[in-house]
Amino acid sequence: MGIRSTALLFGERTRPVLSALSASSVSLITYAGYLNGQGPLFYGGVALAAAQLARVVWKTDFDSRPSCWQGFVGCGWSGFWIWMGSLADYIFLMLTATC
Repeated sequence: MGIRSTALLFGERTRPVLSALSASSVSLITYAGYLNGQGPLFYGGVALAAAQLARVVWKTDFDSRPSCWQGFVGCGWSGFWIWMGSLADYIFLMLTATC
């Protein structure tokens, strides 16, 4: 097919589709954290990730290649925030378990 872009694939529905995919990803990650007994620092990281994804979906101009690239790179930061929340939660758990 040669389509390598969700903006091209979904056309006018790109923003709603990416919003739904982002919301489902964040929801499932939050649920996994709940099942794992994560603490508030984890959920803070997930909240920052959700804000990052919302910012990317809101600000990306899907008709501009540079803007789409910035959005693509910006989505990677959501993983960073989830990782930082997980790490902070783990460090907090280790510090409180030894005291």
